[in-house]
Amino acid sequence: MNALIAGSQSEPLDISVMNGNLRFVRGALMVGHYRSTSLTGTERILNLMYGEALSNSLRIGGYPHRPGDRQLFRNPNLCREDAYLPRQPETIIVVGLGQEGKLSVPEHVATVRQGVVAWVRETVALATTAPQSLTLTTTLLGSGGAGVSAGQAAQAIAQGVRDANSRLCEVGYPCIKHLRIIEIYLDRATEAWRALEVLENGGAPPGQFKLQKTVEAGVGAMQRPLDSSYRGARHDLIRALTRVEAPDRRFIEYSLDTRRARAELRAQHTQDRLLQELIATASRKSVLDNRIGQALFKLVVPAEMEPFLGGTTEVQIELDDGTACIPWELLDTSAGAQDQGDAEPWAIRVKLLRRLLTADFRSEVMDADSASDVLVIGEPKCDPLRYPRLPGAREEAKAVAKRIKEKLGAERVMDLVSDGQGANEIDARRVITTLLSRDWRVIHIAGHGEPADQDGDPRGVVLSSGIYLGPREIRNMRQVPQLVFINCCHSAAAHASDLLASPQPSTYGRAGFAANIAKSLIKIGVRCVVAAGWIVEDRAAREFATTFYKALLDGKRFIDAVAEARKAAWDKFGMTNTTWAAYQCYGDPDWRLQNERDADERREPPHAQEFAGISTSSALVIALEAIVTNAKYEKRSPARQSAKIRYLAENYGKQWECIGSVAEAFGLAYAAVGEFNAARTYLERAIASPDASASMRAGEQLAKVYGQQAWKVFQDAVAHIEPDPEGRDGPEDRSNSGAYERAHESASAQLNKARALLEKLCMFQATAKRHSLCAYICKRIAMVEAIAGQDWKEKDATENMKEQCGKALELAAAIEAADQHYPALNLLAAEINLHGEAVSWETVAPLAQKAMSCGTNPAGHTYLDFRSHLIKVELLIYESVVRQQLAGNLERIMQRLSELHEYDNALERWQSVRDNGWFVLSKYGKRARPDEQRAAATLLLELDRRAGLPALHARVPAGEGARNGEGDTQEGIDRALPQTVP
Repeated sequence: MNALIAGSQSEPLDISVMNGNLRFVRGALMVGHYRSTSLTGTERILNLMYGEALSNSLRIGGYPHRPGDRQLFRNPNLCREDAYLPRQPETIIVVGLGQEGKLSVPEHVATVRQGVVAWVRETVALATTAPQSLTLTTTLLGSGGAGVSAGQAAQAIAQGVRDANSRLCEVGYPCIKHLRIIEIYLDRATEAWRALEVLENGGAPPGQFKLQKTVEAGVGAMQRPLDSSYRGARHDLIRALTRVEAPDRRFIEYSLDTRRARAELRAQHTQDRLLQELIATASRKSVLDNRIGQALFKLVVPAEMEPFLGGTTEVQIELDDGTACIPWELLDTSAGAQDQGDAEPWAIRVKLLRRLLTADFRSEVMDADSASDVLVIGEPKCDPLRYPRLPGAREEAKAVAKRIKEKLGAERVMDLVSDGQGANEIDARRVITTLLSRDWRVIHIAGHGEPADQDGDPRGVVLSSGIYLGPREIRNMRQVPQLVFINCCHSAAAHASDLLASPQPSTYGRAGFAANIAKSLIKIGVRCVVAAGWIVEDRAAREFATTFYKALLDGKRFIDAVAEARKAAWDKFGMTNTTWAAYQCYGDPDWRLQNERDADERREPPHAQEFAGISTSSALVIALEAIVTNAKYEKRSPARQSAKIRYLAENYGKQWECIGSVAEAFGLAYAAVGEFNAARTYLERAIASPDASASMRAGEQLAKVYGQQAWKVFQDAVAHIEPDPEGRDGPEDRSNSGAYERAHESASAQLNKARALLEKLCMFQATAKRHSLCAYICKRIAMVEAIAGQDWKEKDATENMKEQCGKALELAAAIEAADQHYPALNLLAAEINLHGEAVSWETVAPLAQKAMSCGTNPAGHTYLDFRSHLIKVELLIYESVVRQQLAGNLERIMQRLSELHEYDNALERWQSVRDNGWFVLSKYGKRARPDEQRAAATLLLELDRRAGLPALHARVPAGEGARNGEGDTQEGIDRALPQTVP
């Protein structure tokens, strides 16, 4: 083994880049996590696949977030002896990336190296024999955050794996032989590939890396994200940091990382004294003055940044000591407008949240967990000669405590609130002992406050006997609160000279206290801080606080709760005071108070926000293609995807739907969510478009949609026609035979038109795909005729199906196509259906082997999709039917179907599974012995249930059905089934 390792150390690291969906990755997959309290993007998908194991780790504080941290998650079903699905991926390696925007290249390389080493060590420990070489798949981890491009991420990952190999080889561990980087967007995959090509050809010492010559095509890939800038987080990030070139030349330097653009903007020169005076004036004003907000905006914001501030999105602004004192919440982006009326302020429209840049922070933080309680302090006792009573603070604390108790229960909330009469004074001893008596997840304080003094005493909330409750006291807690809300009157004592790190004394402004207290709390590890920057109006403050906690208790994110609280205070009191803007809110946008499997975690953004980047017809096509991919592979709700398509049709369709490629994209999107009427309309428009920009696929899909629509409407019609109460079998014996016959004739006519269209396309150019679609339509014709009791027509359609499958398989084999399993499986089903007991498994075994080998290892690819897993179940069913052993294998088949349904429960796919099963089992159930008939009926009922469809097998007649019938026509069947083919 050592000789092997020594040799592998000098071998180059094989690298490939795959453009595809990570759902189908086998083996181990590495992903990265920026410090956050929620899982987004890749992590969210993997969390659902792993039974919420990742989010559970995040909730208990074990999830990696710092560079060098890592955690391994083993697939929960790997240990099951009866599991037949190859679990994908087998292992997830999560590595920490730190705070977004702070990840350096050495840290990036190191965190990958540490993750690889940890995985290899565990793999060796669990293996019965040491593996000789390993394959690792990674995402472009790190590139979803600010400051890291796809190319930079790819190079850092490659170097990290190479470094890990060097260290592993030194101690006799196996190395990573093949590194695969997977990315769903083609443009980002291409950027990564190009960066790796540079690394291979001179960016690293010769012979270290060997890059695959092309980007590999995978399942579920997309061209590019709709927006020009890719971010893993839902919010935009704006940095406004201090740059000092000389004592009298200070700048605010901006950079943006948004969903619309990444940009480094020129610094804005500031006039210190004027800016300090405006801040001091703004913090003294109790009534809103738009002119101050407009002046601040012009002073601190570069003109070229204005377009980025006008949009409606989620924004976090990163500040340092010099820029944190600016009341960004008051900025008025409408500067120069004639009449703004009651327009909401910018901070409310964009859900503004702050983030503090600090290099001085506690390295090891133990957060209070979700089981910890809430502490509410209202008007604690202090020197009455210096500090007046605060009835507003007292009422605010009572209202907050009441709101939280209603949701969490009285036992979860400790409220220390003065009664205002002197009978229940909350002195310093009581406050401090309560604070340190147990762990608190949330601390809310309303009272008097004092800023740090000239000697560096941080001070804080004023208590009795000259004692303060501040950062030092909170630091002494064994577990740090996750949220601290401080609303202090007399909290205006920080100097505006802190602005831009100016060393010159200046007029003090109230806005600095909130920044200073927030900075002190953030340094000791408090995740979210809300602090009032100036004196607030009592009623508006109570409205802000109660709305804020209501939103948090309803499971909403921190950024959403802040936005709702500001809006509530603005709507009621905004024109008369600035309380809505006084609260400086710092922290993690995705933090939640109520985290327990919150469905809001998966909430999608509003349509207007999600599709804001559409400005061209090609962008519209990309948006529709993304909907198709999500419907097929991401288990997204069909109803939500339908709503998105309708939104796009209403807002962009009329402008561009005359373009063939756009109409085709709409048709494919509607077909993906099962809306076949709309799909047919758009696909017909696509192939008739004058610009001829629709692809040949549009005609193929139109024929398929005809078949899907005809079959769906026929099933619905049959399901509503009750059998004869005396239990006779044939259609002529049904109580509504006329409607039954009419449904049959309409469906047959429509399916035959679909077949004619496909045959014309095959005459123009025969392909395996087109012949497979012909077989698909022939199968549906056979199923319709079987239900109608037209045995000779059923047999004829099945013969045609067999012929088309043979042609498809021949063409696919000639070019060694990866999807030969489709025609092979259908050909096998046709043989069984046609010949019944005359078929032996040994005769059809080559077809089964072809389907198995091509479907479960498609062209050597490293991914498996739903169909790949389904093949094993279908082959087991077919073999059981041929060998007449369905009853004996039924339990195993049902178990595998259950596992497959856990893996993917999309109704569209299960309806196809049910149809395939019905095609073989309904015929088998009529000729088999009684125990096999019962097994077939049981299995068909299970497939009906999984597909969410009525029991179709109960409609199959036992003998020859009548050829003619008269009676009423079921209303709507002719309208539902299209009558013409273009």
